[in-house]
Amino acid sequence: MPRHIERVKHKHTTKIDGVRVEIGSAKWEAFSFKWRYYRFLEALIRNPEEENPLDRINWANYWPEVHAILKEWNMVEMPKDWYKIAANEYQLELENGKPAYKNKIHGFGWWDPKAKKFNLDPISIKG
Repeated sequence: MPRHIERVKHKHTTKIDGVRVEIGSAKWEAFSFKWRYYRFLEALIRNPEEENPLDRINWANYWPEVHAILKEWNMVEMPKDWYKIAANEYQLELENGKPAYKNKIHGFGWWDPKAKKFNLDPISIKG
């Protein structure tokens, strides 16, 4: 297939964690929540009473398809002990040199008032 057709074919998609995802789809939103889930695991190590913010969302009214994906990934509606085990395993991975989870949906940077634009740190996103 010619290259220009490939570019057109993937115009409204992006690759996150090796998976091609349509931008704005339920799967794309699930990857956004996946990033939040790993931030929760990091917070759970520091504060054992931390609650999963994804469990606070009324998924029936928000986006049931995203809820189904997160449930399949075991990121919602799990027992508190399960979250603590997952947090400890994630902490061990971090201590062994694995970088913290990040994806191209979430990055960090700074606002440049002179240029009046947001500068995204290229190291903060995974491509």
